[in-house]
Amino acid sequence: MAKGLAGLCALFLLFPAAGDAADVEAEKRELLALHEEFKAAHVRGDAETILQSLAEDYVRVSRGEVTHPEPGDMAFRMQGGSKAEVD
Repeated sequence: MAKGLAGLCALFLLFPAAGDAADVEAEKRELLALHEEFKAAHVRGDAETILQSLAEDYVRVSRGEVTHPEPGDMAFRMQGGSKAEVD
């Protein structure tokens, strides 16, 4: 799943009209399956699976703030650490 979700999202944004309808539907199903896997990992608290799905140049947008967190910082926060402890 590593980089899979990010890669598919990028493809949908860059090439929305590329390919025939069958290819688009297949890609849509794959993207939705990856999204479901990500949601299930979130519910389970499975930080490892979530971290594997993030792109190398991950961008986080929260409450109007745009950041580029490092994977180690993301893992720490997902395991219950606070932002103050990372800084």
